[in-house]
Amino acid sequence: MRAHHRDLNAEGALVGMGVFNNIIVIHFKPKIHTFNEMANILRSDGSLLMTSFNTRQHEEKGFRKDFCYTEGEYVDVNETLELVEYTAYDDIRGYFDGYVFRKK
Repeated sequence: MRAHHRDLNAEGALVGMGVFNNIIVIHFKPKIHTFNEMANILRSDGSLLMTSFNTRQHEEKGFRKDFCYTEGEYVDVNETLELVEYTAYDDIRGYFDGYVFRKK
């Protein structure tokens, strides 16, 4: 497993990193350019898993809204990614959205 430390808010942060079988994003809301860069560095048939707080966390717990996923916000954003699963869920920590994409 390789780990990388990058400023994911900067455009082009993922350029030159090579190709990955899978990418996991937890408790981070990528900007659209970063989401598309992640899709670009996934191998064919690779998976992108993302989960973070959704807007209900903001409404009920006061978590910063700009860090929260909005409902379905990453669905149909990148045509190279197939949505395998999208779910909104909650647990003892709060309210979340989760995505699993597969690279076509």
